[in-house]
Amino acid sequence: MSKPLNNELFNEIVNTLKHNNSMTGYDIYKSLKSRGIYVSKRLVYYYLSFGIKHGYFKMDVKEESGKYSWGSTANKKYYSILSQEQNTH
Repeated sequence: MSKPLNNELFNEIVNTLKHNNSMTGYDIYKSLKSRGIYVSKRLVYYYLSFGIKHGYFKMDVKEESGKYSWGSTANKKYYSILSQEQNTH
């Protein structure tokens, strides 16, 4: 059984992505928090997974260079809204 969906929170995530085009899950979390919407990072990722599964979002993995404790590159997951033509719902 899955968790019940909070439509308000899901819509906030959708609106955040609409205004910012493509963001990491952590950046979405920080954006919500800065607007006074206090949720866990885990819940944000749950909603992103739900959105991918149901055809609202897509995820792209991009390799980024930088100084990380494990090396010089990191694979980051970027989420974005599927266009209406791609959206199956």
